[in-house]
Amino acid sequence: RAPFIAGGLAPRLHSPALRRKTRFMAKTSDDIAKLPFEKALSELENIVQQLESGAAPLEESIALYERGAALKAHCDAMLKSAQEKIDKIVVAENGTLKTEDAKLD
Repeated sequence: RAPFIAGGLAPRLHSPALRRKTRFMAKTSDDIAKLPFEKALSELENIVQQLESGAAPLEESIALYERGAALKAHCDAMLKSAQEKIDKIVVAENGTLKTEDAKLD
């Protein structure tokens, strides 16, 4: 049973199952940094589908959400890095070609 707190029951956010999932998430957060963009995005899409279905229990949903947030941050960082590497080819006034940083924002 969850202990009583002012106004009702304490949330069961520190259950053994959540602690196991949290340890698992801590171990696997390092693997996210090694994922290529396409695999990270695919896993993120799967997590979104799982969360949208509402089938996962609360504790699992929390763990999925946290992993999804980490995957999203990883994908965002990879996209930003790629964007910074993109150059735009332009024709200078004298007719020669040169490159400039692309302004994609």
